[in-house]
Amino acid sequence: MPKASIEAALRRAQGGLGPLCGHSGTRWGHSGKAPGARGCCWGARGPGGSELLLEVLTPEPRRCQRQLGHLLGHCGGSLAEGVRQSFEAVGVVRVAGQDGRGQAVSMEVALELALAAGARDVAAEDEAELKFLCDPSSLASVRQHLEAAGLRPLSAAVEFVPRALLALPEGPRAQAERLLQALGECPDVVRLYHNIQEGPEGAGGGQRSPATGHSPDGQ
Repeated sequence: MPKASIEAALRRAQGGLGPLCGHSGTRWGHSGKAPGARGCCWGARGPGGSELLLEVLTPEPRRCQRQLGHLLGHCGGSLAEGVRQSFEAVGVVRVAGQDGRGQAVSMEVALELALAAGARDVAAEDEAELKFLCDPSSLASVRQHLEAAGLRPLSAAVEFVPRALLALPEGPRAQAERLLQALGECPDVVRLYHNIQEGPEGAGGGQRSPATGHSPDGQ
């Protein structure tokens, strides 16, 4: 499945909204939304038994829920209860790959800073970005420590990481790609997380999230 289409669907809302799925944390406004827009988090099951979390910001939740149900059904999925328990809430601080002096941040330095800041792990998203993972309750303090150490935070939010990844065979993967693309184009969906493993069935892969897909999140 083309990675670009997954990343576009999962990262389109980066920095747009704080966590909605039953966890408190930093929130941001969302430009372009009508006054009175309400945040909702809905679970869904997709092709091949895949699971998704949809964070939505809309002034008309019932209308949006009907539309998403129709979209999911058209792509082999449905809204579902109990999906949230398949994901873990994780604090994620994303920082630029270069510090405030314009110097590249090595992984060795990033690991030392993660330990000092109280983060539990760090990963390279790409050459331009690092991702520090922490407990949701430590999100603000980790961000402050990293900024004080000279890094340049890009975002800080609670994202959702799947507790287990699911490898899909070719047919369901094609359906899942179409579903993620469609959800990524839905203006009310501001964050999207899933448990679909990258690569062919049985191959190694990872979770991508805004926010997840997001890659909790995930995102």
